Amino acid sequence: MLDEQHLNQRGHFGYTAGLLSPLLGDIQTTEVILGPGAILHGSGAINGFINLIPKNGKDNPGPFLTTEYGFTDKLWKVETGYGTSYGTLKNIYLYAGAYGAKGFKPDELYGYSPNYDSKSFGFEDENYRFSLYWNHNDFNLNTFYFENNPYKNGSFEIGQFHQATLGFRPKYTYKINDTDSLTTIGSLLWFDHRSPREEPPASGDIRDRGGSENHLELKNIYRTRAWENHSLAAGFSFGEKRFYQKRQFFSDDAAVWFGTLDTKWQELGIFTEDVIDITDSWVVSFGLRYDKIYLETMSSDLWKNEQTPDQIKGHFSPRIATAYEIDKGTTIKASYQHGFRTPDAFYYVQNQQFTETANALGFATTVPSLGVETMDSFELNLYKDVPRCALKLDFNLFYNIFNNQLSFKFYDDLGLFTPEERQAMKAYLDVHSTARLGSFLNEDKEIKSYGGEVNAIFQPLPHTEISLSYGYVQLVNADFRQYPAHQIKLNTQSKFLDDKLSLSLSYLYNNNYSKTDLSDAHDIYRKDRHVVNMALHYAVTPKITIGMTANNLFETDVPPMVFEPNDLDRGGLGYDERRIYASLNIVF
Repeated sequence: MLDEQHLNQRGHFGYTAGLLSPLLGDIQTTEVILGPGAILHGSGAINGFINLIPKNGKDNPGPFLTTEYGFTDKLWKVETGYGTSYGTLKNIYLYAGAYGAKGFKPDELYGYSPNYDSKSFGFEDENYRFSLYWNHNDFNLNTFYFENNPYKNGSFEIGQFHQATLGFRPKYTYKINDTDSLTTIGSLLWFDHRSPREEPPASGDIRDRGGSENHLELKNIYRTRAWENHSLAAGFSFGEKRFYQKRQFFSDDAAVWFGTLDTKWQELGIFTEDVIDITDSWVVSFGLRYDKIYLETMSSDLWKNEQTPDQIKGHFSPRIATAYEIDKGTTIKASYQHGFRTPDAFYYVQNQQFTETANALGFATTVPSLGVETMDSFELNLYKDVPRCALKLDFNLFYNIFNNQLSFKFYDDLGLFTPEERQAMKAYLDVHSTARLGSFLNEDKEIKSYGGEVNAIFQPLPHTEISLSYGYVQLVNADFRQYPAHQIKLNTQSKFLDDKLSLSLSYLYNNNYSKTDLSDAHDIYRKDRHVVNMALHYAVTPKITIGMTANNLFETDVPPMVFEPNDLDRGGLGYDERRIYASLNIVF
């Protein structure tokens, strides 16, 4: 979220392309809140949420300028902003940023012959972001617009992704009295996405495929501390999401659909949460949420008639958690959370297409309808602060249960249609006879995950902090195990020369995938993955800072997991390269 505004898309891209943007100059802090309190922000926010807090004119007065250059990917970036106050609790912050990168051709292709020129870590022209954050007493308005055009880190498909987003988020808090308040939050979002594709495949006719969606949400939250030892919040939200298969809000309409359809759905949520101080050392929280989604007819160029999906039933999401302070440095916590998510708009595209095809051909078998995916999460946590050793420890155990998990399935793997029926469907759809048919479906078996993590923060010196974490996880009943069972993260931050010089080092370890059932994965995944990043910054004056950053310092040759682990050409190229960036920051 950006200051309590949901940024997730429900079409083909999600927010993946947006996360590739390096424009973060308007963000002040990243808020990571763990626990069941996320129920106020949605039933799918399990175990916590991430909220980006933007800058404001009070804490960031005057202008700033930041420039950065990437030596490996030929990246350039310029950011500027200006903050000002015009009274108590009244301030404005303006921001603008732009960047581009030519990218590079990877040295390692893992034995594959590229179909297209790869420009790993590259971006097309016209990548920028503008934002305005306005605070006026109890009223707050956030607005932003960005264009993002990253190339794929692969050569299987041509071209780049395009994503444009416009957002407005007004918020007003009415203070009824010293204990009660009512907050109203609005959200308006417009998303465009597109990418060039061959149409039809391997024809040489390259066309832009696209789509868009528009989100509207209104949320009201009433908070009260009128009852002793209770902190109660309750409210409701109403939203509407519209999806378009070729329409574009910020450019010419696309010629061909890409991962969405023409439809809309409405969403209603009602929620409440109470945090109760049982004693000075014992706190218990209860939360409950009810969501109902109303689907409308769906149309697409991929099928002849409008399709009416099965309606999604209303769903309750209960949460309960407790925390007990054993002593001033020791706290134990436990929680149970239930949540769910609905299929994305993209999930319905092929599901509805093959449903119509099966009906048109008179098959007795049809594609199963899509339903919600649910998750039950159990957590047990122990926190220990050891001041005499400048050490903070955190131990966490978890056990999760997924029912009706949504995932992509090939019909021949499921035996959903006979081989003859699948060939008849391909002929009806004018699809190549060797193509594999499939769509998103709900799993018919319960999937479980369990594991734990240990986190330690150590401050051996006043200007040095070290954080270390180890995580372990196992899945039960999962068809694909695209994850490492063991993961280690190590981060160090140190300051020298009267805090003028700062050094940061981060290390990531993932064990190999040889003990999973990824029998068709590329051999590179039989090796452990080690990644080291480094950042060095020096304050030349109190207002001028220069910096150097190196990603993948020792050039590990094991890339992150890709969607198809047997084919690293689909997004795994370029990660074995070292990438170095130089920066200059000026505060006027």
